[in-house]
Amino acid sequence: MKRSFSFSDINRLIDDYRKAEQRQREISEVGEYESEVRKAAVRYVDSEAMAMMEDIAVEELNRDKKGIRVKALRDHGYNNYADILTARDYDLSAVRGISEDTAYKIMKCVEDVYGQAKESVRLKLNADDRSVSATRIVTALSRYHEACKLASDCEGLDDKYRESISRDMDDIKPATGLFRWLFSSGTRKQRAEDAYQSLTETIQGEYDLQLGKLSDRRRNLKFYSESDAWDDFQKQPVFDAFADKSVAAQKVEVDKKTFGNIIQEEIDRINGERKSKVKA
Repeated sequence: MKRSFSFSDINRLIDDYRKAEQRQREISEVGEYESEVRKAAVRYVDSEAMAMMEDIAVEELNRDKKGIRVKALRDHGYNNYADILTARDYDLSAVRGISEDTAYKIMKCVEDVYGQAKESVRLKLNADDRSVSATRIVTALSRYHEACKLASDCEGLDDKYRESISRDMDDIKPATGLFRWLFSSGTRKQRAEDAYQSLTETIQGEYDLQLGKLSDRRRNLKFYSESDAWDDFQKQPVFDAFADKSVAAQKVEVDKKTFGNIIQEEIDRINGERKSKVKA
């Protein structure tokens, strides 16, 4: 039986499919976007807590009359707790009248207050008052939501073609080498011929077109604008849980524990939505 393809044609086609499989795996990966959500949440807490530190004057160190030379600290540019947090022990001990032991006590005192401040942080979101740290969270969550939708669509594409491609890949095996071909029956050769035509139409046709569109969406995630993120985020159920769309209305405040739960619940909700879509 005369072949309509060469052995190199077959191996090139198989290699194209292996590369397509790798692209699918890369498109379906959402871990980096989930990590972005968690990092944005941590940065929000750190940013809000640091803002609180800026409001605490260095004179507070002597609230309990510890005898710390706060004037010397202020003279050296340490005006508030935030200034001290960004310093190092030996920077403080370089201030005249501040010993190494005192520098250590100052730093420990400020760090304790900073830790308490982080525990007291409240998440405040308002669509009409978009702070930098809040926008990071909104953008990260929106990207993660879109990445999960993208992964679901990619899994749907795989489900659509997996069975036929797997069958064709099995039928085409006799055509992957000279000796396999020579010792194959006429029936198996015909099946290999049919499989080659089918795989070519699939891998270089609609399957490749759809995979290309998914790849474009994946690349576009990197350029997802903050404005688009806010618009998308306001459509999600989590927005109404702790955000307010009105300038006049009071902002909703959520304590740190609830904040953390909301972030996790939103991640779980997006994952659940993705799994339900795939099953359907």
